[in-house]
Amino acid sequence: MFLIADFIQWNIHCLLHRSPRLWEFHKVHHSVEQMGFAPHLRFHWMETVINKTFQYIPLAMIGFEIQGFFIIHIIIVAIGHLNHSNLGISYGPL
Repeated sequence: MFLIADFIQWNIHCLLHRSPRLWEFHKVHHSVEQMGFAPHLRFHWMETVINKTFQYIPLAMIGFEIQGFFIIHIIIVAIGHLNHSNLGISYGPL
């Protein structure tokens, strides 16, 4: 479920950057001068509606339960915090 949710989320994020109409919602997240921990939680409320609709409805149609959604949500939020935290963690080869 996590792999499917992550794939869907990645595609939604690409769509938020490519669609001029959706960018109007997503640009709030990018409006900070320096990316850090807090901007991960800065977003337009409509972006959440778009994200969760496009992510969770297909997962529910596949047959995943609400408990799985909760666990996936917690993991995705934790990963988002790490991605936006400026910790200097290298994901590439050493």
